Amino acid sequence: MTTKERKEFLINLRCDLVNYLFETIDDNPKIKKYFDKYLNFCTFEIDYFEEIGDFEYVQFDLSAQNTGNIFRYRHNIKTDEYILTDNPAIFSSKVDNFDISKEILKEIFDVARKNKTLLKLEKKLTEEVIKIKSIS
Repeated sequence: MTTKERKEFLINLRCDLVNYLFETIDDNPKIKKYFDKYLNFCTFEIDYFEEIGDFEYVQFDLSAQNTGNIFRYRHNIKTDEYILTDNPAIFSSKVDNFDISKEILKEIFDVARKNKTLLKLEKKLTEEVIKIKSIS
């Protein structure tokens, strides 16, 4: 495989993986229904998941709401406590005090856990594609 072919392969692989993850995660009916109930038009996307000791970390965003609607949560595995570590402003909510229920947070963490390998791969591929594009 030539260098040019490798570059094209990695770029296409990353694009396909991003599309797959978006379709897999955004198509979760339970999460989608929940956000549709409380927010005006939004898509849901998990950007990051990591496990460190007794904690799990997830980052997700409501991308069609407005750029910057990134939520970061920490889950204490031992106590089953979910802690919001970064709270963006919601610009298009149907309710005054939007708060994500524990049931939906569990679902989000479940989806992230199921896709953690692909989420890590997507991050690595993105880093490689950025390097490739900066060299080109």
